[in-house]
Amino acid sequence: MSAPASPKAAGPAAGPAGDLPVHAVACPFCGAGEKSCAVAGLPNFYRPQCAQTFSFSRCAKCGLVFLDPRAEDLDQVYGDEYHKHQAVARRPGALKSYTRRLMHRVFLDYPPKPLFAGVLKKLWAARWARYQEEHGHMCVPWAGAKRGRLLDVGSGSGEKAVKFAYIGWQVTGVETDHEAAKRACASYPIEVRGGYLQEQKFPDGIFDAVTLLFVLEHVPDPLGVLKEIRRVLAPGGALMIDVPNFDSRMRTAFGLAWTQYSVPEHFLLPTEATLRKMLDAAGFRVEFVQHRGSLNNYRTAQVRAQELGQLDPALPTEDGAIRHWIKTECRAPHGELMLCLAYRI
Repeated sequence: MSAPASPKAAGPAAGPAGDLPVHAVACPFCGAGEKSCAVAGLPNFYRPQCAQTFSFSRCAKCGLVFLDPRAEDLDQVYGDEYHKHQAVARRPGALKSYTRRLMHRVFLDYPPKPLFAGVLKKLWAARWARYQEEHGHMCVPWAGAKRGRLLDVGSGSGEKAVKFAYIGWQVTGVETDHEAAKRACASYPIEVRGGYLQEQKFPDGIFDAVTLLFVLEHVPDPLGVLKEIRRVLAPGGALMIDVPNFDSRMRTAFGLAWTQYSVPEHFLLPTEATLRKMLDAAGFRVEFVQHRGSLNNYRTAQVRAQELGQLDPALPTEDGAIRHWIKTECRAPHGELMLCLAYRI
């Protein structure tokens, strides 16, 4: 299957001043034109002054849910209200940084292998379990012998990418926003290239691991990006993805106020089934898909639902009750977010 780079079924739709010009699109994954409405009437919480609403369609062929119609001009989509330029992150303290790196060496075989690794595994078992729960996206299995070359796609201002450098990877980042890429290079000891991934012309198999953290939902051509990632990965290389889940229990609980709609920035919202389809089509073997929820996102959705007059009074409001609700309601396949580890075949 192949996905068109910018499938258009019609010209830009005109609207009131301040509205984005949008186009109807075919499925960005399989290219099929048959679709049905998945959800409509979504407000733009980033630009509440605009009355324009957005919709998602569901592909009749592959099942992917995607923004339709959508804007093609990304400079217009990502206005000043969208927080692309993260604050510069502080490097963790020396002891914390050393401990995290040592845990990765003990539990994920990062080099060099520490002395007394077996003893440390027993002592730190509970601590590692908490770390995995809070920082699962950081738990990329080591690859590439002692090289450990990692590509972070969608690096923003480098706040995420540099954390991998702190635990031992040789990190290169790619960020479509050139100003954010420059800021990353000026702020951290890593290289972040400006532009799209396909424009970088990396050699085949140059990286041992790739991270795609909260990026796939922003991509107009997901299959093309996944195939390019496979090309630049060495055989057996690891791909870590973090992405919203359209089958989320939070989505059904909060309706139009669900935070992961994030229109018009999110171009697609996979389910576990459609995520697996895309990875299979791109030449990857899925190792696992983990589901989870977020207290912060729950709170944000709660406020938005109140503003819309659509908050379900049966939903919990206290932190303890919310955490219990998330733990029980956001299990697979209904997590708000999906963390996926896949390997290049």
